Amino acid sequence: MITQALIAGGGIGGLTAAIILAQNGTRVELFEQAQTFAPLGAGIQLSPNAMHVYSKIGLSEDIIALGFMPKFAALKHFKSGRSFIQTPLNPAHKSRYGAPYIHIHRADLHKILYHAALQAGVSVHMGQTIKGYQHGDKKVEIVTSKETYGGDALIGADGIKSALRMDMHGQQAPRFTGQIAWRGLVKAGKINRELISPGAHVWLGPHRHFVAYY
Repeated sequence: MITQALIAGGGIGGLTAAIILAQNGTRVELFEQAQTFAPLGAGIQLSPNAMHVYSKIGLSEDIIALGFMPKFAALKHFKSGRSFIQTPLNPAHKSRYGAPYIHIHRADLHKILYHAALQAGVSVHMGQTIKGYQHGDKKVEIVTSKETYGGDALIGADGIKSALRMDMHGQQAPRFTGQIAWRGLVKAGKINRELISPGAHVWLGPHRHFVAYY
C-alpha cells in the first residue's frame, strides 16, 4: 500500500488523483508552481465515465449544481445549419450509462476539486517548481525550488512543460500538427436563450469547424 504520495501539478488531473488517494488513506503532498490558483480556462465537457469517478469521490452533486446538462450533440452544415446527425445526451446518458453528461466552466470544476482536496487532508504546496526527481527501490524523492521531499510514489501531472517528463525522457520538442483552435467565452446572461438550443453544436465546413455549447 502507498502510504505517502507526491503529486506534481495542481490542475484537474493532479487534484483528482490527490483526492482519490487521500480518501483511501494515503498521505498526499501536492506541488504547484503557481503562487495562487487563478480562475483560468473556459468550457469543459464531462462525459459519464468522468462523472462516475466524481460520483465515487462524492463530488457529482457539486459539479451538477454548477454545470449545465446539454440535451443533445449535433453536427451541422456550416451554411444552412441543417443537422447531419443529432445524438441525445441528457437524460439519455443517465439512463444508458448511469451518469449524466455535463458542461462546466473549468474554473468552477477546479474550485470544487481544490476544496475537496483540502477537506480530504491533501497538503498543497504553492509556488514550488519541480526541478527533478530521483528514486531507489522503494522510495522516490523530488527536488523543488524550495526543498526536497520523499515518498512511496510520484505522479507527474505538471502539464505540457513537465519537468518530470523531461527528467525521465529528456528534452522533447512538441510537434505542430497544423491544427489551430481559437476559443471564446460569452456570459450566458448576455445571450437570448431562445437563440441557442440547449445542446453541443458543431458546424462543419471546409477545412474548419465551429463548436458552441453552454
